[in-house]
Amino acid sequence: MRARLIQLLAAILVGILLGGASISVVMGVEIDRLYLANKALEEQLRSTENELAQVKESIAAHKRRVVTGIQPHISFPEEKSQITSYEQGTAQLLLEKRIKEWLEVLQGQEIESMNYEIVPKIVDNREFEVNGNKFVLEVKLVVIKEKVEIFVDAALIPGKSGE
Repeated sequence: MRARLIQLLAAILVGILLGGASISVVMGVEIDRLYLANKALEEQLRSTENELAQVKESIAAHKRRVVTGIQPHISFPEEKSQITSYEQGTAQLLLEKRIKEWLEVLQGQEIESMNYEIVPKIVDNREFEVNGNKFVLEVKLVVIKEKVEIFVDAALIPGKSGE
């Protein structure tokens, strides 16, 4: 009977050991499968993030850009001795206001579809009178972006000042 008990305990012990070993093998296989699935998902996430970044860049590039403001830059070449600084300051303020009025039609227009050639023609060679002094405007540079910048020389017309 004692031998039978030892055989029974040995069989139970062998069963426990075999069960533990087989559970370890099954769990190891499952852990390997989950590890590989995790790595595959990480790679898919990286790929999706890259695609999302490219889509965002594409959307930003196709975003409708429109003119939101006008910024005139007025300079008076070689006129400092002929007009006072007060007259020059007054002329600059009035010219900036007038140029903004002339170019107001550009505001709200889509930059990509705008007729660039017409912008300087709106201002170029216009005569403008301030405090009895007449100036002719000459466009030097136009920068077209969300805020249109226009660089203009205001030259005093000789013989027409103080009339």
